[in-house]
Amino acid sequence: QYPKPRQMSSLFIRPPLGLALMGQGRFQEAEGSLLRALHLHRSSMVLMDIGGLYYAEERYTEAARFFEENAASGTASAILYEDLGDVYRHLGRSREAREAYRFARDMFHGEVTRNPRDADSRMMLALASALLGDSQAAQYEALQALSMDPENATVMRDAVLMYEVLHRREEALQVLRRAPRGLLGELSRQPDVKALQQDPRFQELIQAQVTR
Repeated sequence: QYPKPRQMSSLFIRPPLGLALMGQGRFQEAEGSLLRALHLHRSSMVLMDIGGLYYAEERYTEAARFFEENAASGTASAILYEDLGDVYRHLGRSREAREAYRFARDMFHGEVTRNPRDADSRMMLALASALLGDSQAAQYEALQALSMDPENATVMRDAVLMYEVLHRREEALQVLRRAPRGLLGELSRQPDVKALQQDPRFQELIQAQVTR
């Protein structure tokens, strides 16, 4: 993973090379590509991508700066608020993190109300609920999302993140046992699941994919 951002956009404002390099874990090269793109066009999506890159590298202060600039531009989305919550959490800014997570949860709830079959938004609602300590709501929404779109890799990834927040390792591993190729590698670079990365069962799953 690079785990963030999750939005899709036009390749004219979102450089495909930078994204490809991020997906391969080639962060230094990705940074150069994205900063060049930002110099050409300071778009919301490129700001999100650079913030996501720095988040994956655990450069949280820098990630926060790009997410905050994006929010200040008036283009704040539910995903951006959740990303802000994540960087504030890592920076020890607990009050601001909870405020950002609440904004994200409420916005995702609105998306689910408008489109109850949107598994991605429902899973993001589950993750935001988990980060706010509402385990019951998080697990309910996650089960709904996984049943609606069981082969969706993004839903699987966010389900794993949610279960790790709730300290429910068995459920996280159950999701990963049917994960598509690439998702385990993505999660092996995700700074929010370091405990999972050290679990021998997770390492066995990665090895099993390598030897297929």
